[in-house]
Amino acid sequence: MKQKFKNIIGIGLLAGSLGACSNSGSSEKAQLTAAEQVVQSMKLKVRREVELKEDLSNLNEFKASLNKFRVESETAGQVAQYEILRIRPELKTSVRVERSASLGEDKARTMDQVDLGSVYKAQTLVYAFHKDGVFVGNQTVTILPDLVIEGTREMDGIQEIQVEHLIFAPAGATADSTGDRTARILTNGSDLSISAQHLISEGGEMRTWWDDQEKRKPGLQPSPGQNGASGGSIQIHAKTARGSLRVVLRGLDGVAGKDGENGKDNISDLKNGWKVGRVDGIECFVTEPRGGRGFAGISGTPGGQGGDAGSLILDVQEDLGFELKSDSQAGRGAMGGRGGKGGKGEAYQPEQWPPVRGGIAPTRCPFENEADIKGLPGVDGSAGADGKNGKDAQVCVHLGNQVYGACEKGWL
Repeated sequence: MKQKFKNIIGIGLLAGSLGACSNSGSSEKAQLTAAEQVVQSMKLKVRREVELKEDLSNLNEFKASLNKFRVESETAGQVAQYEILRIRPELKTSVRVERSASLGEDKARTMDQVDLGSVYKAQTLVYAFHKDGVFVGNQTVTILPDLVIEGTREMDGIQEIQVEHLIFAPAGATADSTGDRTARILTNGSDLSISAQHLISEGGEMRTWWDDQEKRKPGLQPSPGQNGASGGSIQIHAKTARGSLRVVLRGLDGVAGKDGENGKDNISDLKNGWKVGRVDGIECFVTEPRGGRGFAGISGTPGGQGGDAGSLILDVQEDLGFELKSDSQAGRGAMGGRGGKGGKGEAYQPEQWPPVRGGIAPTRCPFENEADIKGLPGVDGSAGADGKNGKDAQVCVHLGNQVYGACEKGWL
């Protein structure tokens, strides 16, 4: 019994060649064996629709056909028509190759045309071959896409990039609202690892955060005392590099602490607070008791810590005239919140003043004044601690035969 062709994603279909069953005729066995041998000996090559010229003179044409490829097949013998299923495991999809491939003898022919679209990592294509509805083998190719940066491209959420060409295009004709035409990758503090066969930068830039807070990605309102975000880690590994690239590492400033609330005033309803006293034999009146003390002010909360500037690792095997410009600044720690003022003491007033005794209103004792009868103010709250500044950037560079910067063991 033959195993019939099925248009399914299941990669188990590709685990190995499926030979003919024992009840097949000898001629059919021979035919399938020959077909399997051809598939196993087949060579698949991947070519770009437009190959980039070294001087970038065809960059516009290259961009127009970005990530469009031809898969060519080369066999050692004449083979009849095949049914082919293209499977992309990363996307869990499968499609029939539009035209059945007629595989010619000792010639490379276009077997498939593939548009990978906007991808950032190597893509695996698995081709399952069937002859007369019977699976006879599979071939696998891996394609490194290309990435061209124009304008500012935000990469937060993208942790890894694997490409053949990483190109920071020359300043384009179209500018953003600020007039900036720089080709730029903006990470917004996310860690990013880049692996490229060829790094080409014509004045490009990689940046962790915008310096201008107004340009940063809108998010939740920062809370008092919040720590500044780190610049994260940027790693660039390239076989060759040429041109110039600026890398800006920034940590964000912490947020100021919250000011403490003022203490409440002491308010009382005490009445009849006076008594008779004598000074130098003269009868006078004093208030009693003294007014109550105000409540203490609330302490301010600590200021946020400044974010670390982050780190950069640049590892280039072959320097083809590459210049790195790096700029870094750690976030500043914020001031702690101010302590609240203590509340006012009770301004004590007797129910009746001056007191009347026998129709006579004597005077206050001479040592008594407003300060003597008013309660003390509450203690002021203490200020919150200031946040510490973030740590400076760590930069490690391996450029051709040069190694410099803070390269720790195991970084390269």
